[in-house]
Amino acid sequence: MMIDKETIEKRIAVVEDDIKKVNQQIADLDNQKGEATKLLYALDGARQQCVSFLQELNNDGQASGQSDVSQEEEATSVALS
Repeated sequence: MMIDKETIEKRIAVVEDDIKKVNQQIADLDNQKGEATKLLYALDGARQQCVSFLQELNNDGQASGQSDVSQEEEATSVALS
């Protein structure tokens, strides 16, 4: 089999078409990665919210930053000292 100009040009056309396909695959995968990253962030936020709910349940419903001691108990404690 002899290699001629026409055979090489056909091969170039096939290779260029393959290059376009691979570039499109890379673009599609980049898009999928971005979507997956957004989903991961959303899932992590949901997990953090669940952890926060568990902490509130463990603290008898007290929101973080609030004292577990009521003002009335504090007044009683100060009066006894």
